Amino acid sequence: VLGVRERIKPEEFYFRQSPPSAKASPSTDGITEGSYENNKTDEPLEVTLKGDANNFAAWRFINLNNYPFGEKVKAEIKIKVGEGRYRISSEVLVRILNPLTKEEGREILDISYRKTETIQFEHKFIDKTGEVKIFLHRLNPDSYITVTPESIVLLSSARSFEYSFFIALLVVFLQVVLVIIFCVTCSSFLSGAVNIFFNIFLYFAGSGMKFLQDSLDLMRLSIQEQLKRQNIAELAQQVHHHIEGEMPLWLMRLSEEILGIVLKIIPDFSRFDAWNNFLRGYTISISSYSYLIEYIFIYAIVMLVISIIAFRLREIK
Repeated sequence: VLGVRERIKPEEFYFRQSPPSAKASPSTDGITEGSYENNKTDEPLEVTLKGDANNFAAWRFINLNNYPFGEKVKAEIKIKVGEGRYRISSEVLVRILNPLTKEEGREILDISYRKTETIQFEHKFIDKTGEVKIFLHRLNPDSYITVTPESIVLLSSARSFEYSFFIALLVVFLQVVLVIIFCVTCSSFLSGAVNIFFNIFLYFAGSGMKFLQDSLDLMRLSIQEQLKRQNIAELAQQVHHHIEGEMPLWLMRLSEEILGIVLKIIPDFSRFDAWNNFLRGYTISISSYSYLIEYIFIYAIVMLVISIIAFRLREIK
């Protein structure tokens, strides 16, 4: 029987790092402890644990009694991991703790860089209040792990496949509506052939929006690095030498401005990618995509204004 599972995010993420990392404030004993509560901040958090073998990361889940689980509970683990310069895998100890009874389960995983691992633990580790804690420990002090608040998620028991399939189709329909809006608008001032090619370009560019956004982030990082080298050279009263093969700073800033404007104009079709979660077996909820109605409505109003202006200019001619 086909079914999909709901991804349950942790309520709280916390870690212990010694010596302290740059992500949090060090305490007097040289140990950093930080925490992150779900839905309390929009700032992305990524912590790299290395050095002391006692360092750990932990995730706290609550209200799990509201979800249908069987005798076994599935958890997905996705982290960056490595040992030294070349090895991109390492053994990690996973501890599942019942906060009330202190009963504990352990499993050792050989995790590869960015590869999603799935583990199962017994339902008894969830206490009667619906809480469970999951810890990650490095077994090799020379290794490192990079974790985020959502590096571990729980999966509920299988739910209705048909409902999620219908929602995915609805999201795809909204994407088609947005494409049609642009096609109709462009037809008011472009010839048929040009309109077709322009909208094909627009669709592929909008579908690759994540790649363009990553490119913009890399561009901004390169600008910051070049400015940093320039400031260091000025402080040392030296002439800043341009590195061979590196884009001039003025051109990088111009490219950043142009790309930033383009990203604001081109519709982000990657927002409509519901099939990615669906093919992984995750449930698709209406609430996760309800904002797309407003997103399409804004583009529809703008495109309507452009169409009216284009038709009026045609009448003048």
